[in-house]
Amino acid sequence: MVDSVVVATTGELDCLLYTHCRPGESLTGEAGFGFQAASAAAGTSARAVVAEHLLHDTATWSDSPATSLAHIHADGWFATASGTPLTESTEREPSVPEFVEPDRNHLTHAVVTTDDAAYGPWRPAQLWNADLWLTEPIPPGPAEPVEAGWTPGVSTETVREYIGAQEYRTEWLVALHSILSDRDDQRRIILIGDDPGEILTWISAVTLLLPRWQALRTGFTVFSSDPFDYSPHRIVGVRPDQVPDGVSPEYPHGAHVFDVTARVHSLVHLDPASQDWVDLFLTADLDRFGDAVEFAAASGLPASPAMSLARACYFDTIPQRRDAGKVANWLVCSTLEQYVQRSPGLLGMLLDYPDPPYDLLVALDDLATMGRLDGHGARIRLALLESERRDVTEVGIYRPDRLDRLPDDQWRDEHRDQAVTLLTDALNTVHPDRFHLVLRLADRFQVDRPEWDPAAVTRFIAWWAENPHLSPDPGTGPGGEALRDRLRAVLRHKCEADYADADRIGRAWSDRAWLWFEGPDFDDALYCACLTTMMATSDEDDRVDLAARQLRAVKPTDVEWAVKVLWRRCSPGAAEWRLLADQLEPGTRVDQQLFAPLREELLNPDARLQPVWLNIAADLIRNELFDDADVSILVAHDATLRELAEQPDSEEDLLALTDYLVETPQLLRLHESTVIDALSHTRLLHAILSLLHRCSHAGQDRYALSLLSRLDEPTSARDLYSAYIVITRQLAGGARIRRLEAILHGILLEEGEPLTERATQVVADLDEALHQEFCDYIDRLRVEAGTPLVQRILKPLLGG
Repeated sequence: MVDSVVVATTGELDCLLYTHCRPGESLTGEAGFGFQAASAAAGTSARAVVAEHLLHDTATWSDSPATSLAHIHADGWFATASGTPLTESTEREPSVPEFVEPDRNHLTHAVVTTDDAAYGPWRPAQLWNADLWLTEPIPPGPAEPVEAGWTPGVSTETVREYIGAQEYRTEWLVALHSILSDRDDQRRIILIGDDPGEILTWISAVTLLLPRWQALRTGFTVFSSDPFDYSPHRIVGVRPDQVPDGVSPEYPHGAHVFDVTARVHSLVHLDPASQDWVDLFLTADLDRFGDAVEFAAASGLPASPAMSLARACYFDTIPQRRDAGKVANWLVCSTLEQYVQRSPGLLGMLLDYPDPPYDLLVALDDLATMGRLDGHGARIRLALLESERRDVTEVGIYRPDRLDRLPDDQWRDEHRDQAVTLLTDALNTVHPDRFHLVLRLADRFQVDRPEWDPAAVTRFIAWWAENPHLSPDPGTGPGGEALRDRLRAVLRHKCEADYADADRIGRAWSDRAWLWFEGPDFDDALYCACLTTMMATSDEDDRVDLAARQLRAVKPTDVEWAVKVLWRRCSPGAAEWRLLADQLEPGTRVDQQLFAPLREELLNPDARLQPVWLNIAADLIRNELFDDADVSILVAHDATLRELAEQPDSEEDLLALTDYLVETPQLLRLHESTVIDALSHTRLLHAILSLLHRCSHAGQDRYALSLLSRLDEPTSARDLYSAYIVITRQLAGGARIRRLEAILHGILLEEGEPLTERATQVVADLDEALHQEFCDYIDRLRVEAGTPLVQRILKPLLGG
């Protein structure tokens, strides 16, 4: 028998009486309804609680007014009140002729306390018909408190007998207890019936299933004329004729509705733990039952395991399977005093539990590591290992945390050998995708990793090679280095056998296998496959950094192969071409396909040529790394144009470049400023005719400005013809063309002008067709010059 944890006796309760008072009879001296008497401790705050929540509701009176009972916990007060109808006047002295008694006078007698222990083991609803209630007013003034040792009106045995006699007792009581046990459900419970005693018996029954602290804080009132008022009462009794329209068990309107007369109630989610408590209440010793309820509430466990713990401790009942682990864990978390008191009977049940569930084994193992399970630690540890072995091999469930060591006197060599044997059998039969879990199980239980069967190793390595991301690396744990070496050998062989396999393995394994290598190893096909993937999946900055490190560390004899490996699945960019130009030894053999993108960019006539590409190409060609005739010519002419920029009057360079620039517009666009400057200095009409119309509008305007400045004092027949070319080919803006026309026409219209004659001769030496075209232009201009219209146009332009 365990110690009782409930209060066995009742304490003193302070009193308050409320009724209709004659003048001078109330505590305030005023006539009307008010407090007639009060004990000394029932002050203002206690009176406010009673007045607000517990007064007899005369609106509930029907043909036969009934006594009422109500209870509340508010403002620190536990208060219970009985209301009695006063249907006839009571003789009072002295008589006050003008005083008229009310039609519905009543007396509310309330008992209050701030000490919940004053209720003892009883529940407030059991105070129905108790001897402590007054049913008639007393002389005004102080009232005597109810002395300690009072007894309820309805005993616990009587409550159980009544409930046990009802056919629907179990289901109703389970429903009521389920509601009050659900902290998330705060809906009001409405009990409909004519007999207040019957309703209060149900309230007594359900609150006896609750711990005392909760029962005393569960407010109720029987009867109420408004079951949906805003009072804090959780349970409300209502007469059938005062149920609001439309409210019934079928339509509860946000409440739980129980019709005591019709024996039906609204839908309730039943709690299995509530069923257990009801069954126990109806059959068990009531003193022990009360202790069990309080003990369960104090355990800190959820409802169901708390119930199982209490039944085990007070009624020697084996905990239900769903609760066994939590019950054992309560022992793990208990104080030494609690453990000493509860463990003798409880441990026996748990250690002998048939087919123990996993969480029970875990809790018992914790007890063993704490030294609280003498003589049973090894048995429990091996049972736990077997349970986890099944989880690993059958469903792939693994717990990562390492277990604490058992005391040395409980975990000896023979126990370790049993553990290794169990794991060895598992390792040699489990599917390869769970090999690593078996190995980690050995680490978790701190036993040596089991020996591998050769056939099992082969199966695992073959599976591992194809499933890198489905299995953590066994090589990271103790004894796993040999496994990883075997895996590397398999992967290396696959990479050597087939390029396609190498690419696939590189993509699958690079993020893991890359960490296995301490430095570049271009003799290892697996390393090369991983490196190729790393380059293919990196951005250009990371590729440059990775490639630079590889090329600095590679052996000279492996450079050609290293370059091929690095860029086998990706195309290099400008920074990578620069890296090759700077870092490779001149004359190193390089796959020329590596430079195909560079060649394409440089020789594309529609592309915008980048100087950096030309510089890179020049360095690659100079270092004999890049061999391409077309690019070499382009680079050479680029160099010539750079020289021409320093000496724009070098007609020899311009003559050598003209035809190439015609065929290579991208180079002309890059060096247009240089070409325009050279054209402005040259006497090579062929260059002007070939290149000027291929320049941009800005370049043409620049050339026209230069030409205008030279024609202010014309001395060159070639400049004269150049102006003719710009005008007739429209190779400048409109304003500049009009200015050039004015100057050119002024010169050409002067009879005997030697400059015109020389210009004509220069064109004749250049091309007969161009010469004839020029002469026709001059003749046409002179014929048209005589017309008034032409004169009017030329006069202002020539300053006349």
